[in-house]
Amino acid sequence: MATQCLDIVALRKVEPTTDGETINVASYYSNVTYTDSIPNGGGLFAYDAKDTTSVDNGGSVIVTAGGKRWKRMDTQLLPVHFGCRPGGSIDCTTQMKAYVAASAGKVVDFRFGPWRVSATIDLTNVTRIVADQAGRFKVKPSGFVGDYVLTLGDPTKAANAGRTSRQIIDGSLVVECDSRDTVLNGIYMKGQWFVGEHVRAQGFNGIGIHQDTIWDSTFQRLSVERCGNLNDYALVMGSDSDTQNATHIVSVQCEQAYHRGIKIANKVRNVINNIHAERLIILTEDDGTTGLASGLKYLNHSIVTGNSIIQQVIIDADKLDNTTQQTVGVSLVPSIYLAADRSEFRNWNCGSSVVSTAYGTKSIFSTCLFSSWYIKAPTYDITVMEPAISNVFQVESDMDIINPTVANLSFFYNAGKVKIIKGNITNVSFPNNIRGDITFMGSYISGDITGTKVPVAGYAPVTFTDCNFTGTISGAYRQSAILNGGRADKVDLVNGAAIVFNNVLMDSFNYTGERGFVTRGCRATTVTKWATPSGTNYPIGTITERLGADTAKAGIIFVNTDGALTWSSIAKVA
Repeated sequence: MATQCLDIVALRKVEPTTDGETINVASYYSNVTYTDSIPNGGGLFAYDAKDTTSVDNGGSVIVTAGGKRWKRMDTQLLPVHFGCRPGGSIDCTTQMKAYVAASAGKVVDFRFGPWRVSATIDLTNVTRIVADQAGRFKVKPSGFVGDYVLTLGDPTKAANAGRTSRQIIDGSLVVECDSRDTVLNGIYMKGQWFVGEHVRAQGFNGIGIHQDTIWDSTFQRLSVERCGNLNDYALVMGSDSDTQNATHIVSVQCEQAYHRGIKIANKVRNVINNIHAERLIILTEDDGTTGLASGLKYLNHSIVTGNSIIQQVIIDADKLDNTTQQTVGVSLVPSIYLAADRSEFRNWNCGSSVVSTAYGTKSIFSTCLFSSWYIKAPTYDITVMEPAISNVFQVESDMDIINPTVANLSFFYNAGKVKIIKGNITNVSFPNNIRGDITFMGSYISGDITGTKVPVAGYAPVTFTDCNFTGTISGAYRQSAILNGGRADKVDLVNGAAIVFNNVLMDSFNYTGERGFVTRGCRATTVTKWATPSGTNYPIGTITERLGADTAKAGIIFVNTDGALTWSSIAKVA
């Protein structure tokens, strides 16, 4: 039968005599009261007479004054076995480091906490982490030794070095910071073949979770709350020197980020099911950011992926910190940089956000709800499906836009090869010169159509096919457009507007000043006046057909005969 002793201090005074001799330690500390539901750090030890070299680690190996080694018999080591005190008030950094070192290549179990530490705990070499909310890590940021509270991989080494491998996270691995008074980061992760459940960081004035070059892994949930600052993103996924690839993340939460929310970079061949980034706190409208397509001087989220899918996203902002009940935000308009290369982004509910996109190819954006969206080159071969833009949607080139709901559709300088299919658009504007080949097909446009610019050589004018216009089509001086089919409530062309109308139904038609228009196969209920072109040259053989009554018997069909301004009647009413 095993003998008994009170605690670990007492165990060091017991000198065994027989190999395999056992002793039962009542608890790690005899002067500490433990509840029945929490392990007390005691347990069964056996004397190993063959071992004369093992170092006393305060938990699994206890060395007596006479150099005898007691070995803990528990199959699963726990923090309390090394003297860690649960409750989150007593610092147990030294004991926790000893526990983790003794668990290299094994399982660590952080339940029955919480645990307070004041220096980085490196979990790179453990194979499995068992944790829950009760077993979270609590830290005070001032005086903390290290850049991160927990490291699963070495942040000081290159992407292919200092990596953890085949690590499993069971339950919820959680770190909490007492305050945001001092910059400190939460959890760093680097490695491959992770199988992770929940990972969470809360209250850090710095990075909450940094997933750096994660390969071939799965995670159920990454969660950060009240993390980030003007320089550090609350959640970082990806690497500046390598890729994060072949990884599936079921859910991402970035709650109440301080200014910098989510950064995803060099993330390829990945799937994220949903991202919830709500109640962002925007600290300034000028954080030094330059070059955004939107023109904004601040950036809150930056998401760039390749060959990846993000299924569902919600992003919004608030000025109130719900924890402190202080108003610290200055804006409710998140600024997002969004780019996708051979990727799909689906169902983005970001109705108050202004989004900039200036990179990517062969990608699909579907059912995106934004306040404004600015898409510039070098994006190309982009498909945007069912966008809902409540303010400005400004685009440049090489893209298809399917069934948009847009308040103000606009085009950047050199815009070209843009196709808009169906949709409801209030205003369409061309504030800059274009290349051309911009086509609307079956769209409903309720605002006025004014200047559409002139295409460069080799490109077609702005073309509207089977569109419905409920505003006024007025055009602009010597600026061209083509309308094929569809209907228009009111056509009232300004001086020199060079629009070609083919088979368009109109409620009313009129013009002012120089005539640059051509009409063919059109019908208008009311025609104030009509005439052949007087200022815009069309190729020889171009046909124009009269709208309204031919009271002067001058002709109803006319052909251009000189490539200039000579039009001859080829059909008259007898």
